[in-house]
Amino acid sequence: MAGLIKVSAGGSLGPCPLCGAAEGQAMTVHRSAGGALSFLRCAAFAGGRAVEAALLHCASCDFAYFSPRPDAAFIDGYYRSQAGQGGDPTPETLRRKVAAWSTAQEVAAVAAFLAGHGVRLEPGAQSLVVDVGCGAGEFAAFVHRQGVPVLAVDPGRANCRFVADEIGCAVAECDVADVPEQYAGRASLVHCKDSLEHHADPAASLAAMGRLLAPGGHLFLSVPNWNSRTLQADVFNHPYFAFPAHLNYFSATALEKALGRAGLRIAALTGTTFVSELFYCAERAIKLQGLRPEWAQLDADAAAGALERLLVLAEKA
Repeated sequence: MAGLIKVSAGGSLGPCPLCGAAEGQAMTVHRSAGGALSFLRCAAFAGGRAVEAALLHCASCDFAYFSPRPDAAFIDGYYRSQAGQGGDPTPETLRRKVAAWSTAQEVAAVAAFLAGHGVRLEPGAQSLVVDVGCGAGEFAAFVHRQGVPVLAVDPGRANCRFVADEIGCAVAECDVADVPEQYAGRASLVHCKDSLEHHADPAASLAAMGRLLAPGGHLFLSVPNWNSRTLQADVFNHPYFAFPAHLNYFSATALEKALGRAGLRIAALTGTTFVSELFYCAERAIKLQGLRPEWAQLDADAAAGALERLLVLAEKA
């Protein structure tokens, strides 16, 4: 696939944050439209500060990541600047996010994926859903309406206050690694959608999610696909792959190895694209009177494992 090329940088570049391997790391190079090569480095600015990091690839586990990692204060400032806000999002902003058409479609798609693999959101004595990186509580609200107890986890104070006030479920204002011990081994499902790519220590986060699960419980993940056509072709100009909001990019191989170390096995894995892009394709198909080249390309990308996101369902033994 054209776009990014992995090359050796000579010498160790430090351990992989997913598998810990210190050898086999390689810097990633971008081949420009003119054919010139340059190391892929990205810069970001927030609050008067600038950070720069290089994209690295681990040959041991097929994981890609930016290094060095921006600190938490910089990331927080970056998110706020990208949203065009001087502070935390308002409750009204979060209400609009929860009520959006695309949100409903995404939640329904996740629920259908889970149900299709035997994971149904039904009340039960042993049932607890933990929503990691809950954001405005889109999925937490859906689970709560099914009568299932839910713990919403998010490091953002505004998000946690909104979820507690609007949904009425339990919240933990922290990273998943810091969830109180009282929840360990209780979850029938841990839901982590579009969140792990932001974590500075994804291995620790996966281990923590594994600890939260009861035996036989399931972990749902959606993460950016390192092998996606969009990422490879657009070289991070696409907002979904932007640095520094996204620090990590996963492959099926990387996930299988990492989940195994966390005591989980993959039960299902598939690729998906974005609701907004599917809507665009449908609109274009109508204008083209049924010629539908965009759908054909999506089918080809799906067959090649080159869609933007990986959906994963893992089970704890």
